[in-house]
Amino acid sequence: PAKTEAPAKAEKPAKAEPPAPAPADPTAPPASVAPAPSGPREPAPKGSGPAPGYAEAASPAQKAEYNRALQLAINGRTAEAKTAFDQFLANHPSSPLTPNALYWVGEGAFAQGDYMTAIADFDKVAKGWPGHHKAADSLYKMALAQEKAGNMAAARASLERYLKDYPNAELAAVARQKL
Repeated sequence: PAKTEAPAKAEKPAKAEPPAPAPADPTAPPASVAPAPSGPREPAPKGSGPAPGYAEAASPAQKAEYNRALQLAINGRTAEAKTAFDQFLANHPSSPLTPNALYWVGEGAFAQGDYMTAIADFDKVAKGWPGHHKAADSLYKMALAQEKAGNMAAARASLERYLKDYPNAELAAVARQKL
């Protein structure tokens, strides 16, 4: 006997309009922060998670929530941005945007002069996502935070690690000069 109904198809989500840019690149730092490398990324070590530049894999909802938090950070609303990034991390702990969000939490702590918290936040990114462009940025910013906190030996070690792990990164020349 023939079925009178066609089997139900799995619904594909309709193509959504791209969210309004806020900012154009959700992984880009504001102008007041040293820029992330813009050229080709260095390959991630094997077993280090998704390849760098994988923010496109985030869902539109994740991108929108991340962009709202990032816009707060860019606009200098540090406390609100931290709350928004913390909520994003709680809602999406395995999002491809997680290292970016953690980095911006560290940026907020750094901006507020809480260098010890910033060091811990940047270290989470550097250790948790080696090879990701925010890992390189985090190592550099961790060195700056260590320097501000008065721990010159740790700052030097972080810069040396930065140059060892990311010798061709955009800020490598600056790191060499600081050493």
